[in-house]
Amino acid sequence: MNTDTQKTNEWETYCDECYYHMWRVRRKNERGFDDGFHLQNGKEANQLVELLNKQDDELTTVTEQRDRLAVILQNIRSGYGGQIPDPTCDCGDCEFLITIDNTLQYLIKPNEP
Repeated sequence: MNTDTQKTNEWETYCDECYYHMWRVRRKNERGFDDGFHLQNGKEANQLVELLNKQDDELTTVTEQRDRLAVILQNIRSGYGGQIPDPTCDCGDCEFLITIDNTLQYLIKPNEP
């Protein structure tokens, strides 16, 4: 088990002898009585931990990509003097900025439930 007090998103499992020898699944930094949950089967608990850790890694990657796209969008705006594109303008610059803006805004918006 992890004894670090640092925040971590990693999950762990162990046999909880104090809870009818069921398998507890929790985040490594959580030590509260109500943190995590119990499963009967150790194999299923281990598989669930692997899945949860994999999904956390994928979410971290997607979040990092979204943050990089937000910086790119800001740099593009700054490169055009910080101008905000006018939807009624038909110049090439405004049209380009609107297209880039719409595309990146779609890509960087947070996931909604």
